[in-house]
Amino acid sequence: MTESYDLTIIGGGPAGIFAGFYAGMREANAQLIESLPQLGGQVQALYPEKHILDIAGIPDIQAQDLIKQQVKQLAQFPITQKLDQTVTDIQRTADGFTVTTPAGTSESKAIVIAVGNGSFSPRPLVIDNAAELQGKHLFYAVTNVERFRDKRVLIAGGGDSALDQALMLAPVAKSVQLVHRRDEFRALEHTVAQVKASDIEVTTPYMIKAAEPVADGLAVTLKKMRTDETITTVWMISW
Repeated sequence: MTESYDLTIIGGGPAGIFAGFYAGMREANAQLIESLPQLGGQVQALYPEKHILDIAGIPDIQAQDLIKQQVKQLAQFPITQKLDQTVTDIQRTADGFTVTTPAGTSESKAIVIAVGNGSFSPRPLVIDNAAELQGKHLFYAVTNVERFRDKRVLIAGGGDSALDQALMLAPVAKSVQLVHRRDEFRALEHTVAQVKASDIEVTTPYMIKAAEPVADGLAVTLKKMRTDETITTVWMISW
């Protein structure tokens, strides 16, 4: 028999988990489909130790603790959780929708799409040996702050993720340098102000030109935008 639901929630990040909880409050027969093997979305997968500051009524909570609380809240209701499954097709029917994943199909009267930025993968550093450095000197997410304790860390980027990681690592790293190819940052104004008020070294407008392993870490060459000027220093690098 084809499974049938009142509601299908696609995406298991904070928004999707809360949608599942609210479906339970309405006593809806619901399924929650998440492409990752655990709930939490990017919050859990990319920055579990980051402090979240923009949730109404909660001044400060660590990302992984937020997800734990939400999962506990969701567990009050018998919401069907389908993890490590990706929705590959949605077709409208006379009574609602047919939802397809590699594991099969199901029928749903309504659908909530809570995928945020969608399935994600890091934007790779554009240098020849990036793949060789990944996981040793080069990281695309900070899932364990202690790994960077007393290290010299270079972070490349100008958005919220880059600045948030810089602020998160500053208290534990030996030093943090933030490199961005533009003079202006795309992050929230308050976050930018926090970075400027910290001891994080800000280097703009530069981009990473090359990186080579050396005895003390990684020799990183930075190129100033629209010039031939370069700077080479030794770092453990985070992207």
